[in-house]
Formats: sequence, structure tokens, C-alpha cells
Amino acid sequence: MRALWENNVGSALAMFDAARPALRRQGGAALFFGTAGLQGMRGRREAAGYSAAKSALLVLVRSWALEEAPHGVRVNMLSPGLIPHEHAAPATSDPGLAARVPMGRTGTPAEVARAAAWLLSPEASYVTGTDLEVAGGWLW
Repeated sequence: MRALWENNVGSALAMFDAARPALRRQGGAALFFGTAGLQGMRGRREAAGYSAAKSALLVLVRSWALEEAPHGVRVNMLSPGLIPHEHAAPATSDPGLAARVPMGRTGTPAEVARAAAWLLSPEASYVTGTDLEVAGGWLW
């Protein structure tokens, strides 16, 4: 639990504290990564610590968005669903899980990257404090 908290919350706190002055000077944007399905603050089997850490990160993102909006800084979260990749948990590639995704398939790293690029772009200049789920409708 401590490692999950440090990796997901402690590291975000340290990074944002270090980046905040530059973000304010440049009117920049910060993007953090969450996990799909947090909106309802539902529990998860075998992932209590992870869910708690990601939920805390979501509250931080929304708080930072409010704090930084007057300075022209946008702060958002992007929350992928089932996205198989080389470092993902083996269950991410389970065909049974993929069949439960409303869109009928898992996502790709490229789909997540395009969403991240949009959130950081000038095209999303009026978007702050949001959690964009790139999950094909997947709600753990």
C-alpha cells in the first residue's frame, strides 16, 4: 500500500510542486494518468490500494485545476481502461475481459497517446479538472 501510494500520489505531488512555477510562467498544462472506472468511487477486488491511490490522485488533479486556473494552467487526468502493452498485467490481454468491454475490444497505446496529445494541446484550452476515460465504456 505504501509503495502504491508513493508511486501514484507522492510522485505526483513532487512533480507538480517542481513544475508549478514553470507551468504558471508558460500557461502550461499538466496531465496525470489514472485508471478507468473511478468516477463512481467503486471498490475493486484485489486492487484496494491501487484504487485508493488513483482516487486520491483524481482529487489532487481536480484541486490543482481549481488552484491553477487563475494562473492559466490546466490540470487533467487521463484514465485508460484495458490497454494491453508490454508492461501491462497479464489479465489485460484476457479475451474474456475484452469481451466485457462495451466496444467489444481492448484499446491500444496509440489511442491513449492521441487522447493525451489532445488534452495537452491548445485545442483543449478550455478543459481543466477532467478525467478523460479512454476505455471503450469499460467500468471495472
